Amino acid sequence: MKQVKEDLRVKKTKKLLCSTILNLMQKRPLEEITVTDICNKAMVHRTTFYTHYEDKYNLLLNALEEIKNLIFMPIINSKENESAKTIFLKIIEAIVDFLYENRTAVLNILKNNRSETIITVIEHAVQEKMDILVKHLNNKLNIEVPLPVIISFFGGGFTSLLLYWIENQNYTKEELLQYVKVLLNINFDD
Repeated sequence: MKQVKEDLRVKKTKKLLCSTILNLMQKRPLEEITVTDICNKAMVHRTTFYTHYEDKYNLLLNALEEIKNLIFMPIINSKENESAKTIFLKIIEAIVDFLYENRTAVLNILKNNRSETIITVIEHAVQEKMDILVKHLNNKLNIEVPLPVIISFFGGGFTSLLLYWIENQNYTKEELLQYVKVLLNINFDD
């Protein structure tokens, strides 16, 4: 079956709607933003919006998916012979770089949208990419812990660390990455 290429106009419209919802979320909570607000700001008809998205939450998920792809695409093409730790550190570095470069926007979105929904979406995004990575590296991991436990442990902890860092910025991104490397090397058997 042939895969149908998405029309360039459709891609542009979707990209515009995604950036619009993220821009609006920098100023107001998602719960206060309506589809009409999004459409007016993007200068897109509501019918066009509903052609592509079920609701504003579906649009937000799509916007976050685009961001995830932007962040993780270089890592997906990592070399087969790299260790799980090396690839995990690349994931962390890519996320930290993105957050550092977009700190103001991310801070405003978090400040205006500090609901469980947003935190859950962020955590799910991190865990989803970790799930792909861990399954890809399953044969390299020599531990007797179920994959969902590994993913939940690292994904949840890392999400919490990122939220703490982006809100406080007590450390440079280089320091944060160094601390993560140290934490990954802790041996609790001593």
